[in-house]
Amino acid sequence: MRFAKIAAAGEIPPGTMKSFRVKNYPILVANIEGQYFSMSSECTHAGIDLSGGTLNRNIVTCPHGGSQYDVTTGTCKKGPAFRNAGVYEVKVDKDGNIRVKI
Repeated sequence: MRFAKIAAAGEIPPGTMKSFRVKNYPILVANIEGQYFSMSSECTHAGIDLSGGTLNRNIVTCPHGGSQYDVTTGTCKKGPAFRNAGVYEVKVDKDGNIRVKI
């Protein structure tokens, strides 16, 4: 596993999230008060891209069924989904790039 460059840190301002596809992995990166977190960008219930939903503090809500996930842990907090989302380790390199371990 290695850290893949996802985006420049400035591309994901605090309180926002963005999805990416890296090596066929659907990845969501969220900026929570200046700290970056990453999990699968697909809802475990409907397979919908979570970046079209809402981010309220650390909770991502699916735009389709309303399932909710804690972006810091991938834990499913509310259904109809019942499976947790996979999480990825995130770091910001010395050049200000967000990197995710895949």
